Amino acid sequence: MKKAVIVSCFDNYSYEVRTKYIEKVLRDMGYRTVIVAGDFDHRNKVTYHVERDGLKMIHVPTYKRNLSVGRIYSHYIYGHKVERILRKIKPELVYAITPPNFEFSAVSNYKKKAKRDAKVVYDVVDMWPETLPVTGMLKKLASPFLSVWKSIRNKALPDADGILYECNLFRDTVNDDLGEILSKKGVLQKRVYLCKKDSMIFEKSSPLGRALTSGGFESMLEKGPDFKETGENQNSFKIIYLGAINNITDIELIGKVIAEIAKRRKVVLHFIGNGEGIDTLKELTEAAGARFINHGIVYDEYEKARIMGDADAALNIMKETVYIGATMKSLDYFSLGIPVINSVKGDTAKLMEEYGAGVSVSNENYKNNIRDFLSKDKNAVEDMRKASRRLFLDNFEEEKIEGELAEFFEMVL
Repeated sequence: MKKAVIVSCFDNYSYEVRTKYIEKVLRDMGYRTVIVAGDFDHRNKVTYHVERDGLKMIHVPTYKRNLSVGRIYSHYIYGHKVERILRKIKPELVYAITPPNFEFSAVSNYKKKAKRDAKVVYDVVDMWPETLPVTGMLKKLASPFLSVWKSIRNKALPDADGILYECNLFRDTVNDDLGEILSKKGVLQKRVYLCKKDSMIFEKSSPLGRALTSGGFESMLEKGPDFKETGENQNSFKIIYLGAINNITDIELIGKVIAEIAKRRKVVLHFIGNGEGIDTLKELTEAAGARFINHGIVYDEYEKARIMGDADAALNIMKETVYIGATMKSLDYFSLGIPVINSVKGDTAKLMEEYGAGVSVSNENYKNNIRDFLSKDKNAVEDMRKASRRLFLDNFEEEKIEGELAEFFEMVL
């Protein structure tokens, strides 16, 4: 049986949204797969271990700061160990997802030194640390380091047989630098979005799942008891924020948006997640006269759907300097058919405009755009909900993404 190695440093983040689909596609194509992952949880800064068929976890040095020599050293050791494992397994196919960029250099080294003609696929799902939201003097000081990190990735990419991109923004960025080289080498390139299990059918035995299974999409729009277990006044304007709130979140803009909505509606902000910015968000929310409810981290999909399902809007707001095309939180919002208040540019902004799934805001236009958003009648709001749901099904749903990945690997191989 042919062997394929999936290189994924952060298994606990990439598995559910990408590598499990890569794994399934390759197994369906007749490959015996091994996922090689690091044992360090980047978000919580702790060592962890997972037992799963086909997963090989390797020990890497720990680190405490995202921007640190310790982190670079940890990634370097991971890349070094990956290269040794590849030489031992001798796979016919290697797939690697970045960051970190040392993965790519390790795989390129294997391809160049392997006796057999190994196929290589790289997946660009982030551009850390080049895309850090820093400006001014800090950016000038960091520029040499960022250039070196970028060169590690760009030097390896032409060695690939195929390159996947998490969004069009990343594909365009890479091709600005390497488009001519990749074209001459015949490297196949394709944008395939990350995906998640559909929140609306995750638990078919749940009250929500039964309603959707029996009633279709229209049932999702019903504000029944399954959506109102939080006991909120049904006349309030319910806003959701899902995920981490940290240095890349534009908390000030969120505060301005909430204050603008609170001028016209009774606002309740439901926060699901964690992060160092929670206290600031709570203060800004309450200063605007709105209520703040912190649900903490919620992993259960049905519980998230219960909290979020009847929301009037959801927040997808990051700093203008953040370089990203799509966020995982927006996938949750779209899958539940929630209108989104968005500041992320690139793919998300284009898709929202195309489908009419919410409103995009910035520090310059948020007042007018929020007023327009709130002025919509019941039918227009329902259309936005349907558009949000349709956006998810057309672009991020599991079967669609799995099909796109299968098509891509068939072409590469």
